[in-house]
Amino acid sequence: MTSTSPSQFKPNCMLRRIRLFRPGILSGLLIGLLGASRVDADSNEAAKVVVAWPSGPMEARISFDRPIDLSLGTSLIGKAIHFDLRQRHVEVWRGQGSPSFSPPLGTLTIAAATLDPERRTLILTTDPHPREAVYLLDARASRAPGARSTPTGVHPALIGSIAYDLNGVAVSWAAGAGEGEPAWEGWWPDLDPETSQQMTCSSREHDRGFALLSQAGRTTLESLVVLPKGRVVLRLVCSAPIEEVSLNGENPSTRDKTQAEFVVESTGDANALFVTVRADRAARPFSLRATYRSPTDESERALSRDRLSLPWSPPTPLPIQPDLTPPPFRLSGGDRDRGEVLFHGDRAKCSGCHTVSAKGGSVGPDLSNLADRGIEAIYRDIAEPSSSIHPDFNAYTVALKDGRVLAGIVRAAGAEKIRVTDTDAKITEIPRSEIEELRPSATSIMPVGLIGAIGEEETRDILAFLLSSTPRRGPAPKP
Repeated sequence: MTSTSPSQFKPNCMLRRIRLFRPGILSGLLIGLLGASRVDADSNEAAKVVVAWPSGPMEARISFDRPIDLSLGTSLIGKAIHFDLRQRHVEVWRGQGSPSFSPPLGTLTIAAATLDPERRTLILTTDPHPREAVYLLDARASRAPGARSTPTGVHPALIGSIAYDLNGVAVSWAAGAGEGEPAWEGWWPDLDPETSQQMTCSSREHDRGFALLSQAGRTTLESLVVLPKGRVVLRLVCSAPIEEVSLNGENPSTRDKTQAEFVVESTGDANALFVTVRADRAARPFSLRATYRSPTDESERALSRDRLSLPWSPPTPLPIQPDLTPPPFRLSGGDRDRGEVLFHGDRAKCSGCHTVSAKGGSVGPDLSNLADRGIEAIYRDIAEPSSSIHPDFNAYTVALKDGRVLAGIVRAAGAEKIRVTDTDAKITEIPRSEIEELRPSATSIMPVGLIGAIGEEETRDILAFLLSSTPRRGPAPKP
């Protein structure tokens, strides 16, 4: 078997994960419990965070140890969730003693907030999660002088910085033979129920799911598994019968009633793991252990949760090597004023998507900060727009139930709709209920061939205009 990066999803797979409970937290819970350990010390009334996770491509949830007031959630609407690579977060944490990214790799905005019926879980509607990364929400709010507690006894000031990632397993449980609708769908931080139960202790949402495991039923687990490069043996051992199991849609090399082994020629990319377990009524949940080893080494290693990602997690973009041959014409010597006219005019149409000095569109990055960026680098970004895509501007393909397919930048438009902006800067609002599938794209919505379309002299003029923009703090974005 050869491991491949799964790019195809089952019908309705992405839609299910938009609407339903599909969570995740950080490896080792170093960050997942920050909310609980970093509560505002001046208030014993503040609810403590139990765990936070993404419950879908455009949703995150936060579990509290007691009921909260909705005003706590509404205070977050419009706030940004910052994200960055895991290693950078660990370095920042060790160096500063607090979780923060300045500046972050990217951000997503909270568009809406609701509570579950028990008021123990805060549900945040967000822009899409574009990367395998650490996501940080600075939920601290100032307590107004003389402010009183809410009727629920919980002050609406939030608890500090909350973090999560996209690691984990998507889980569903159905009674009996599992042929009906699932009675619970959610997330575990690990393939093993006992480990996951310990890591989500006091989360009411998870307590309900684990209580069901004492009954006879079918549990379905889905995750993306990253194995080391080379020939690897992945082994699953369960205390209950394994009904179905596959890796990238292929059957195991060997299996019996409670065990399965896959021999994988791993490239280091993610592998789609699918497991169903049929368990009878029991006093405690079944156990499911996953290990891996090389074929020549009998010592097995536990499959750690940082090798598990939610099945809807966007693939890590592969770096595209830019064409390093010299530009086909001279880049310097353009006319700045003519470039400004071209930038905002109908021929190049740059300002339909990009802003310079607060003038233009917001489909793509703000280009007001390119004065310190080399002219060849800007040229490459225009000539090869997909070679390096800013994570805030990942494109998506949106398949609708009526057969239409839209492509563009996706943003949340409140709790019930999404907004799709295409290459012509046309905006279409879509009710979430009409979405069949949401799939990240590996290419930029910025069209190729722009330089050939506008000409050499005009390209020089636009470059002169972009390089004349006034620098401001922060790294220069790519067009």
